[in-house]
Amino acid sequence: MEYPIIPPLIKQHLLEKTAAMESGRRSARIAAIFCVLFELYFITVVVSLFLGFLNMFPFHEIPTPVFAYFIKGFMFFVLTIVVVGLINKQVRIQLGERAPEALKNRGLVLSITIVLSAAALAAGYIIGTTYLHLEFGLLFFLRWFLAIISIFVVMLPYYRAKSVRDKYQNAYRNMFIQESISGMGKAISYDQKNYISKEIFVESDLFPCETIFMYSGSDMFHTTEQTFSGSRLDVKQKEVHTSNGKTETKVTDLFKGYFFTAPFNKKIHGETFVFPDLARSFAGELYGEMINSFVKRKNLQLVRLEDPI
Repeated sequence: MEYPIIPPLIKQHLLEKTAAMESGRRSARIAAIFCVLFELYFITVVVSLFLGFLNMFPFHEIPTPVFAYFIKGFMFFVLTIVVVGLINKQVRIQLGERAPEALKNRGLVLSITIVLSAAALAAGYIIGTTYLHLEFGLLFFLRWFLAIISIFVVMLPYYRAKSVRDKYQNAYRNMFIQESISGMGKAISYDQKNYISKEIFVESDLFPCETIFMYSGSDMFHTTEQTFSGSRLDVKQKEVHTSNGKTETKVTDLFKGYFFTAPFNKKIHGETFVFPDLARSFAGELYGEMINSFVKRKNLQLVRLEDPI
C-alpha cells in the first residue's frame, strides 16, 4: 500500500500498524464476501418468491391472451428493473470501498451489474418456477415456509459478519487518521464519534432549497483554537412527489462526504450554492451540459468542476 503524499516517518508508522492489523484484514475480507453473498441470496429468494406467486396466478383464465401476456411481461419488466437497481447500488458501494477509481469505468460497473443481475434472476426463476410453483397444500406451505425462514436463519451470521467488517473498517480509519494527524506538528484533536453540528451545516447555505430529514456523521477533528474543523457527514433529505393524485415519499442523499470549516483572512463577497443537476439527469451528460449553458439563474454564475464525479 502506497501513501505518496505522507511524510516518510508517518508512512513507516502506518505500514507497521497496517501489518499488525493483517490478521484482522483477512477476517474482514471473508466477512465482506459473506455479506455480499447473503445480499445476493436475499435478492434471489425474493425473486423466486415473486415469480412463484406470479406463476400461481391463473393467467390462462383471462379472456384476452394478449392482455394476459402483457400483464405478465410488465411484471417481469418491473422485477428486472428493481433487481438491476438494487444490485447496481451494491456494486457501486463495493467498488467504492475497494477500488474507487473503478467507479469511473461505467462499462465495468454496468458489466458487473448485468452479470450479477442475470445470475440472481435466473436462479430466482428456476427456484420460483420449479420449487415454489405448486398447488395449495401441505407441500406448498412447507416449501414456502422453508424459503422464507432461510432468510432469517442466515440473517444472524450475516449481521455477525457485517459487525466484523465494520469494526475493522472503523479501526483502520481511526488508526490512519490518528497517525496522520499526529505527524502534522499542530495541536489537532480527533473524535471518531463526534461530527460538525447541524446548525453549522445549515448556516453554510450550501443547500438553501432543501430540507434536512436525517443528519449524522463521524470523524471530527479540529485545532485547539477551534479555528479549523472538519468531519464526515451523511445528510439525507425527504422528497415528496405528487402525480395523478398519488403522493410518493423518497429519502435520498443530500450530502455525503467530508465537510470543513475554516476562517479566512480576507473578506469574501459571495456565496456558493449547490443545486441538483436536473438537466444531466434527464438529458444525459452531453445534452445536459448544453442546457446548463443556456439556462441562467439571476445573480448566479455557473461553476463547472474539473471532476464532478
